Amino acid sequence: MTSPIDDREKRLVELKKEVTKRGFNRHASIVGRISDLPIDLRSSALEALAAGEVVQTVIVFPPQIQRGWHYIPKQALVFTDTSAIHLLASILPEQEPQVTYLRGCGLMYMKITLVLLYGFLEMAAQGEDFPTRLAMEFNTISWDCLASPLRQLLQKTQAVPGILPGRGEAGSS
Repeated sequence: MTSPIDDREKRLVELKKEVTKRGFNRHASIVGRISDLPIDLRSSALEALAAGEVVQTVIVFPPQIQRGWHYIPKQALVFTDTSAIHLLASILPEQEPQVTYLRGCGLMYMKITLVLLYGFLEMAAQGEDFPTRLAMEFNTISWDCLASPLRQLLQKTQAVPGILPGRGEAGSS
């Protein structure tokens, strides 16, 4: 009898072989709508989170092997006017992806690391009860797809200077 850990290891070996085949697409792509996401990135949780929001950009990242041995499943980033939603496909068939939702208004920090062909995006935002962290590895060739939506999210979520008590507009005497 095989254990779930053995099955998972076998599945990872299969997936790593698939990614290293010639002709395998290694580049991120922008899709038009959430409904255009590959089946293994579709989720009822995503549809609920994105309901009522205007979706700006949907970027799909193919599976990849980073640092020579580390398998990264297919993933996607969905940018709305006020949030970023990260989807990470499961390595097991017919299992919904992991969904991470970051509200832009609660954005605490964003860190982007680009080293040769390795990229790492890390963002944290205030969640309902505790901070939510998104961490994502990607091929830096995808940076062209990713840079503009990240910049737009930052611009739309910047704090607006408030009016101080006893003064007119912020910054005036």
